[in-house]
Amino acid sequence: GNKVINYTINNTNGGLTSNSITNFAQDTNGKIWIATFFGGLHSFDPGTRLFNNHADTSFNTSLGKEGHIRSILIDDNDHIWIGGPYGLLKAYKNNEEKFVTQVFNEIITGDSSVENNINSRALFQDSQKNIWLGTYEKGVCKINSKQNTIEWFNTKNGLELENVSSIIEDNNGNIWIGGDSGLSMIDTNRNEIFNYNKEDGLLANNFNYNAVTKDNDGLLYFGNYEGIDYFNPTNILKNGHEPRVYFTDLKLFNTSVKPNDTDSPIQKNIDQVEHLTLNAKQYVFTLEFAAINFTRANNNNYAYYLEGLEDNWNYVGNNRTATYTNLYPGDYVFHVKASNNDGVWTESPLQLPITILAPWWATKWAVGAYVLFIIGLVYIINWYLNKRREERRIIQLERSQRQQEELLNEKKIQFFTNISHEFRTPLTLIMNPIMDIMETNNYKLNKGLKEKHRIIYRNAQRLKNLIDELMDFRKLHLHKMTLNSSKINAYKFVKEITKHFEEEAFEKNILLSTETDDNIEMDFWGDPGLLEKVIFNLLSNSFKATPENGVITLGIYAHMHKVVFPLLNDSTPRNALEISIEDTGSGINKEDIEHIFKRFYQASDKTQQYFGSSGTGIGLELVQSFVQLHKGMVEVESEFGQGTKFTLLFPLGKDHLDSSELSIPTGKANKDIEEEYAMEDVSSNALFDLETENKKTILIVEDNTELRIYLKNKLRADYTVVEAENGKIGLQIALKGIPDIIITDVIMPEMDGFEFCKQIKEDLKTSHIPVIMLTAKAMSSDKIKGIDSGADAYLNKPFEMKLLKSYINRLIESRQQFLENNINDKNKITLLDNTSNLDKTFMQKVLDYVNENLGEPDLNVEHLADDMSLSRSQLYRKIKAITGMTANELIRKIRLKKAKQMIESGSDSISEVGFKVGFSSASYFSKCFKNEFGILPTELKSTT
Repeated sequence: GNKVINYTINNTNGGLTSNSITNFAQDTNGKIWIATFFGGLHSFDPGTRLFNNHADTSFNTSLGKEGHIRSILIDDNDHIWIGGPYGLLKAYKNNEEKFVTQVFNEIITGDSSVENNINSRALFQDSQKNIWLGTYEKGVCKINSKQNTIEWFNTKNGLELENVSSIIEDNNGNIWIGGDSGLSMIDTNRNEIFNYNKEDGLLANNFNYNAVTKDNDGLLYFGNYEGIDYFNPTNILKNGHEPRVYFTDLKLFNTSVKPNDTDSPIQKNIDQVEHLTLNAKQYVFTLEFAAINFTRANNNNYAYYLEGLEDNWNYVGNNRTATYTNLYPGDYVFHVKASNNDGVWTESPLQLPITILAPWWATKWAVGAYVLFIIGLVYIINWYLNKRREERRIIQLERSQRQQEELLNEKKIQFFTNISHEFRTPLTLIMNPIMDIMETNNYKLNKGLKEKHRIIYRNAQRLKNLIDELMDFRKLHLHKMTLNSSKINAYKFVKEITKHFEEEAFEKNILLSTETDDNIEMDFWGDPGLLEKVIFNLLSNSFKATPENGVITLGIYAHMHKVVFPLLNDSTPRNALEISIEDTGSGINKEDIEHIFKRFYQASDKTQQYFGSSGTGIGLELVQSFVQLHKGMVEVESEFGQGTKFTLLFPLGKDHLDSSELSIPTGKANKDIEEEYAMEDVSSNALFDLETENKKTILIVEDNTELRIYLKNKLRADYTVVEAENGKIGLQIALKGIPDIIITDVIMPEMDGFEFCKQIKEDLKTSHIPVIMLTAKAMSSDKIKGIDSGADAYLNKPFEMKLLKSYINRLIESRQQFLENNINDKNKITLLDNTSNLDKTFMQKVLDYVNENLGEPDLNVEHLADDMSLSRSQLYRKIKAITGMTANELIRKIRLKKAKQMIESGSDSISEVGFKVGFSSASYFSKCFKNEFGILPTELKSTT
């Protein structure tokens, strides 16, 4: 009878190591092979009824340490196929009757669409000897073990089962597969796949592992979680109806559009649209579609592609939408097809032509414009590169020419050096007789003839200087120039040199002035011969660049701050002497400034006059070289059209000079130096005596040329006369030159006398200048208007010249009166009644500032100028015009007046008084006090 025998881990005849049995297989010898999930592979011999555990290393290679097996198959060659979570392997006996294992993982994963880690669930060998492998998540793999080829079936080619549980072949040669989402059939003849689920009559969609069999009649039995499904594959009817596809909706940015909507791309329902046109802003669109099939419509599948963008169909299952974004402008055709529940696809897919319009910037016209622009850009770049090549060629040519010019200049210098020696003899024979005539009083010559001799001598001296410049340049070039330094009074030294240019300044109506600080003891050591050439050269250039009625100002100051001189070995800041030469000439271009000290530099025509004395082209190179021989520096400030300022900085003292560069000062040497720069007694000629320093400047603003020339001729003997033909030019000259007095007409073009006078009086720089108005109008209202505009005097035409001169003298003398009694009282200021409020306010500020800072030893013109927001030269001229004193004299006078008051009060000692009023040296305080009041401070204190 029937008998049941149970075999477990505890009740076995051998090595059954697990109760989790997953599958059985029987080989041709009748041996039963058992797959377990935890114990690996076992075999059972029905004859001996013994179990054998095959858990050696050959099996564990792929099974893993746990020995998990999901399925087992014995093929027709008695080869054992074993599938588990870690892959697929085949075991067979070799000639020595030992098991050999072959891992199939690499063969199975040779398809690039399948990743590693094959989880084997089901195994089956079909009638064609192919091995079918069912996997978890990867579908079914068909293995041809003879040819070692594989073929995968998954969702990519229509198999809806990814998790396979069982595989079997029907009598028609088709492969049936069970899984967790129904059943699938692979038609091996037509290579088609058919999927079935509960809607087709199955009990459930989820089938058990390896629960499948076929009976003798060809019926297939599948075990699922609800029971058993069985059927005859031959009797399954196929739905052959071909479904038709229709468009159901059009969406833009996931919003349905209707024919009547604003900016709608369609004018009728989407299923009737023959051609869809979308603009550039409608770049996200969705097409919805549906197939007409009433048999299990949920099993309808769809596929689509966009011709012009895609080449292959997109199989999307039962998804009925297609969305596209950011398509390039152009023409496309959308194709869509559908299959019914049995996989019968539409023979003629539905088509919809679609045109995507380009934005305005991508239209043909725009592209054409871009092409033209690129062509133009290429042309410009090519033109620019050609220009650069041409510029480089020109630069190379210029460099070659410059080298040739340098060689030529060298030969020129050699030539002029040689010929200069020939010039010296006739120059000597010219200068010596003229000097004898000038210095000998035996010749009774009138003043005019003596002046002509003076002119001959000075110009001969200038010619000699030019020759010496060439000789000096040659010496510098040959490194044979050395210093012969001696102690120099900088102010007297520069003042003597400026006398050489007074005649030229008189002829061009140029205001030539020399400014300096208060008498500060400075040990300035330098080579008088070289420094004379430096100052002479710079002054000569300034006169060439400065037009008529201009201003040239020389300044000799102790520099405000200590200076680090690069040519000295150490980097210690030193006290420095500053000599500046500032003009109102044409100025220098910015691009030329860095080249002005180069030899033979060719600047633009407008600034050529700065680049070398008398046009030799070596003057400024000599200036820089001579200053550097003194270890000094040359600085240049210039604004084109406004003027130029050269500043020379020299270290004070003599410790920076070698002993070989110093000359021993003897009485005779000092006398020679004095005679070199003072050719005769300054009182011997009225034109060049000391009174010339105090010669006042008159600005005549008159549009009548004859009257202007008449006034100039009448006044030039006593004054420096500057002319302007209208008020506009006169205002420019006044601001640049700061004259001592102005004579102006009333009726003039460009700017009349009233407006001219008003602007003069409203500008702090010129408000102190007295103005005399000349007019042909005798009405009292005109006179009132003139006085209201700020005029100091008003003369009607015709006028007497004596009366005009009287007015001039009175106004100049009145302007030189200063407050003696109230000079230290900052709350009082006494000026002329008609002094402008602007000048009164200015002088009040000056007195306030000086009184507040009286005890500061470093109180000087620079600090005062900064507080008044004026330049040093402007402050100097303004205070001189209002008070008759220089700014330094004014500060010293206020200090001494305050000191006298303090001594008379008897509260402090003499040294304390001197310190409180800003004198750091007691001896210098006593010296200045005696010069001012005629007695020493100690004498004054003894009388109080």
